[in-house]
Amino acid sequence: MKSKLALFAIATSLIVAPASVQAAQKYNERWQKVEEYRKELVEKHRSWVASNAPSQPVSTSVSAAPVSTDIKPQATQPKPVTLASISKKKRKLTSSRIGSTARHLGRVEARVDLSEQRMRVYANGRLKYVWKVSTARAGKVTPTGTWTAKWLSKNHRSSRYNGAPMPYSIFYSGNFAVHGTPHVKRLGSPASAGCVRLHTDNARILFRLAQNVGLRNLKVRVVR
Repeated sequence: MKSKLALFAIATSLIVAPASVQAAQKYNERWQKVEEYRKELVEKHRSWVASNAPSQPVSTSVSAAPVSTDIKPQATQPKPVTLASISKKKRKLTSSRIGSTARHLGRVEARVDLSEQRMRVYANGRLKYVWKVSTARAGKVTPTGTWTAKWLSKNHRSSRYNGAPMPYSIFYSGNFAVHGTPHVKRLGSPASAGCVRLHTDNARILFRLAQNVGLRNLKVRVVR
């Protein structure tokens, strides 16, 4: 069908304008025949299109693929283990253990032996800890006796010795206290101005024991 339409186009293109009356008549006759032939081709083309049309309409709608709502969470990368995280976890475990046991300790006594430079911590008469201490150096005094803890100061600084750090201080008699110290290498020998120095980790344990049992249930005893 398309080829016939093409031939028709070629045929019409070959018709030229008439040069005389006789030629004009022939030209009109030919044109009428061409026109009839054109109409015949158009009708045939229409019938061919109708006969070859699809029996069912073609759907132009596009159905979207189903979207799964079952979204699995992305796996998170594990946090790197560092020394800081390990020490922090260790402090938490120690703190929880102290808190859980301190409620059952009742009365606590921190006994300081000046000759041995040691502290022994007793709970209801049973020995729990033995720690190195530093008491008064030559020319200074750590008084002997027994006292009940008076007050606590977690981040204390000395008002008499240029703001020296005294972490986890437990004051038991005036300006005398049990507290932590950065001078851990001198623990086990006299080095203080009169207070009882402990390793800061041990001072923290005793401080939390005092918080849990109460000040009136914590005694500090200093002996020779």
